[in-house]
Amino acid sequence: MIVSYRCDKPMARSKGLLPCKKTCKSCVCCILRDDQGSERHALGGQRERSDPRLRARNLRLRGFFGGDFKDW
Repeated sequence: MIVSYRCDKPMARSKGLLPCKKTCKSCVCCILRDDQGSERHALGGQRERSDPRLRARNLRLRGFFGGDFKDW
């Protein structure tokens, strides 16, 4: 059972997701703590599909750098 949420602020800062919109359950920077003290990121492997702000940021970056990332 999840007992608390917290923000991974360094991660949020590096991804450009600050200031926080308080949508923890759909944010890639959210860390969940369960009743046994284990912590994990909220979205696991679903990152970009579930966080609309991160998706918008990545689309802006693609436009800024001229298209697809596979050319890097």
